[in-house]
Amino acid sequence: MSKPQPVREGFRRARSRCRIAIRDILMDRSRTSPLPGALFAVNMLVATEGGGTFTFDELREDLAATGFTQAAVLRHDAAMNSIVVARK
Repeated sequence: MSKPQPVREGFRRARSRCRIAIRDILMDRSRTSPLPGALFAVNMLVATEGGGTFTFDELREDLAATGFTQAAVLRHDAAMNSIVVARK
């Protein structure tokens, strides 16, 4: 997964020791659960060229590639209310 522009820009602009929070659907490793996320992934596949849903591992890897550390799930929810945080 390539680093999304907002994550790169957020890292560039963030002061030292700042935190980033990402609110999204957090998929399990099979990418079939939670059901709202799987349905959203199908919608993204049909409606966009590069949109999709992501697992925590994918988000953590992207955050680390950008320079963020200590990625953690602050809140896990079946809808688009999961929150992943990381530190600069």
